[in-house]
Amino acid sequence: MEKEPKCIKIANVEASIPPNHTKTYGWELATRDNVGAENVNVFMSEIQPGGTADPDIHPNAEQLTFVLSGRAKAVIGGNEFLMEPNSCLFVPPNTEHSMEVIGKETFRTLVIFSPPLKR
Repeated sequence: MEKEPKCIKIANVEASIPPNHTKTYGWELATRDNVGAENVNVFMSEIQPGGTADPDIHPNAEQLTFVLSGRAKAVIGGNEFLMEPNSCLFVPPNTEHSMEVIGKETFRTLVIFSPPLKR
């Protein structure tokens, strides 16, 4: 099957609650299911003030998280990072990572996995 270019509008994507997250909504922007992406997943994520992403590990995928708004403290492989707008966090495969929103602003990010997460 030949793939075609697509433009996904977040208003047309149903929000879901990612596993092991609190006060969080996510939108699948580019996956195998909606655009046929075979080498990458792209998600939009919003974590409300007081929200968290509990410790997690992705055995075979690299993760990039680009911050659009808000602030959070991330712990990646035992190292602490302050995430602010226009910063990008890299999480190597098989590395424990977690996140906690700091302040009163919603933490909004673009999250990319390569290769795609296995469901």
